[in-house]
Amino acid sequence: GAGAGRHPARTLASPEESAVTDPEFLEGARLFAAGEWFGAHEAWEGLWLRARGDDRAFLGALILLAAALHGSWLD
Repeated sequence: GAGAGRHPARTLASPEESAVTDPEFLEGARLFAAGEWFGAHEAWEGLWLRARGDDRAFLGALILLAAALHGSWLD
């Protein structure tokens, strides 16, 4: 998406790292809490692309929720 490339690509390298501690996740959470669902979706997309396992599933669910909320407010 449009947000790709804002941050250098990196993967979550160890079990101690989690998507929820990543700056991209935190920015997305801030945007989501402010009702900026499209912005949250964009903030989380690059992280989702690099994530694996449970983090990837969790981020994917958040992205779908953000997209649904964004779409529901467009009608």
